[in-house]
Amino acid sequence: MFEAYNEALVQLSDEGLKEMYLNFMLIYMGEYTEEVLERCQVDEVQLAHTACRVLHPGRISPRHHHQVTEEVLGFSEMATMRIGQLLDQPRAVRIQSLQESAPARSDPTGAPPRGVPTGACACVASLSLTPAA
Repeated sequence: MFEAYNEALVQLSDEGLKEMYLNFMLIYMGEYTEEVLERCQVDEVQLAHTACRVLHPGRISPRHHHQVTEEVLGFSEMATMRIGQLLDQPRAVRIQSLQESAPARSDPTGAPPRGVPTGACACVASLSLTPAA
């Protein structure tokens, strides 16, 4: 699954890659909206409503109604770093690099690393269905 995520990420159009970068950066910085979470299909959210109400009575905003898990936050941090590196390369160069490294990437188990949210993979897959520039 992780390899499929990386392959889909590399093949995104430049515009799609920028969108993914912005979405993950918003999650990482805590500035996400419910629309961002829905777009990235992040369903691993924990309600932080009670904690916010105790810490800041009367000052709860809809933006802070949900708090992402540590796994999603960590993945978002890693994704912004990875995508930031890819943004510096044209799409054709990214795809060529992917094709050249294909034999070295073969993993017989195909198991993703621990903590990779499945929603992130679906988010990239949905963007890769859009026509490339």
